[in-house]
Amino acid sequence: MLVSADPRWATPKRVAGAEATGQHGDMIQIRTASSDDAALLASLNQIVHDLHNRHRPDLFLVFPELVI
Repeated sequence: MLVSADPRWATPKRVAGAEATGQHGDMIQIRTASSDDAALLASLNQIVHDLHNRHRPDLFLVFPELVI
């Protein structure tokens, strides 16, 4: 049971439409990637690669192109 002094949290409220889906009318803006973006994406790729290799080595192949 959730107990709160704040009346907004006292009873569950059902919402429909944009609020229910988390879409509040914000638009995604697509732009051309900069050289800084490329470096960040390469870094992110390495982080994900390392995490997969560390936590699920049974499912992740470091060099999948070598598998016949």
